[in-house]
Amino acid sequence: MNKQDYTLYIILILLGIIIGIITTYYKKQIVSFIRMSNQTLKGFLHKIKRKNPSYSKIPTQVNNTQNINPIHNNWFIVSGSVIGKSHITHGTVCQDSHFTRVFESLNGWGITIVCDGAGSATNSHLGSKFMAEQAIPHYFSTAIKEKQWHLRNDLPSEEEWREEAWEQLKNSLGALMYHAENDLKVELATLACTAIVVIYSPLGLLVTHIGDGRAAYCDEQGKWGALIKPHKGEEANMTYFITSRPWLINKHYSLPDGNTIPESRIIKGKVTAFALLSDGMEKQSFQCSVFDKETEKWDDPNTPFDKFFNPLVNFINSQAKDLQSSFDVHDKWKKFLTEGNEKIKNEEDDKTMILAVLQTK
Repeated sequence: MNKQDYTLYIILILLGIIIGIITTYYKKQIVSFIRMSNQTLKGFLHKIKRKNPSYSKIPTQVNNTQNINPIHNNWFIVSGSVIGKSHITHGTVCQDSHFTRVFESLNGWGITIVCDGAGSATNSHLGSKFMAEQAIPHYFSTAIKEKQWHLRNDLPSEEEWREEAWEQLKNSLGALMYHAENDLKVELATLACTAIVVIYSPLGLLVTHIGDGRAAYCDEQGKWGALIKPHKGEEANMTYFITSRPWLINKHYSLPDGNTIPESRIIKGKVTAFALLSDGMEKQSFQCSVFDKETEKWDDPNTPFDKFFNPLVNFINSQAKDLQSSFDVHDKWKKFLTEGNEKIKNEEDDKTMILAVLQTK
């Protein structure tokens, strides 16, 4: 080996040592950051748990969504969740859950909920079921009673609703945390799910959500519009879940597109129909993807299809005229979600949809 080769050899060895040191340092920094993030989230939740007595076991809610009279005061509401094609193929369970309830003592107020378990979380079907059927109905119904909006015959302000929705979603997550630690004995992250909540009243709608899925409403003029804007991650097919850290650490966390987590809004005035859907039903019911030639990027118009929703509203109205048919409508609705058309029949993901139609006398 000549002198030049020897020098080059020494330089390469030194570079290898330097790179190794740098890699080890940053690896430790990354691991430290991840641990710090997890500890921050757990510490945040435990801190709230200690200060807030709501972080405990909640009273069991009775799930009366199925096999009940679909007429809720002046609303005719149908709902269902069916397993997707890929879940059948792989032998996994349906990860979607839903819930509807009219608050008997609250002057025509009620709640509808759709939760979609994360495909990557092993117990997400348990998380979505608990959130939809137990935690969210409990905390949001309690909030309405305490705020007495139904007695004042008034809706909250936009700011008041944003604060209240964040608080009750946080409380619901606390209940899920308790459920994970004390009942299921599993990690909270394995129960990850999305949540869409629509509270209906004679005065309008209160809406909040975390994650993807869709929701729509029809105004008095018969025009359909989107109720929510799906939360999307940095990569395709990514979203946020109720167990995600950002919205807890940073209240009303803002995404690059301007949307906040949670996203909460109020629709005031007469609403003639509204719908909540998991993302397994969005391609059939919404314009979700359009290619913009100028930016050369795909855009999500988030526009409900009138031709999808209006025939369903007409179907509901026809069922409402016949009392016997109204009790059979749940079976018909489940069949629609299973094989309503070729797109619905061949959908890989689980499919959930709640449709509420105002009945005029």
